Amino acid sequence: MPKFNKLSDLFNHLQKNVIPDIMGKEVYEVVVEEESKNVEKYVYDEYSPAAYERRGRNRGLANPRNHTRTFVYSGVGQVKMLVENTTKGKDQTGLDLAKLVEYGHGNGYGEYQFPYSSYGEPTFLNPRRFTYYTILELKQSLRHVEAFKRGLARHNIKVK
Repeated sequence: MPKFNKLSDLFNHLQKNVIPDIMGKEVYEVVVEEESKNVEKYVYDEYSPAAYERRGRNRGLANPRNHTRTFVYSGVGQVKMLVENTTKGKDQTGLDLAKLVEYGHGNGYGEYQFPYSSYGEPTFLNPRRFTYYTILELKQSLRHVEAFKRGLARHNIKVK
């Protein structure tokens, strides 16, 4: 860790270098893994498709590599990281699959290619709130906070 003569220089270094590095590694990995688990639980476990084969963690909605992160700076010491699942529909160009699944069929984010079910009522058309539950579970478990502390330790910054 470099030495600083002014507290403002330390804060500037943390905001521009340390915090984005930690959030882009340790915190990002925890958020994405939690979301992938929730895709399995709240999306894939709901039903088994008859008309197509799921991609799962292989280029599908549960694939951790289908995420982007963007940093937003809003004042001194305030860095937000926006994480977005960027999975697209397999055969539907431009379809934002994550939003379609999260908010449901015909709710402003597109429609399913196969909006029917051979097993009765097509419940998959309803919202399956995997993002909502990811946020809720992270708030309850504080796994992202623990990840941030691990990142601080990696930068030789000790916290309680």
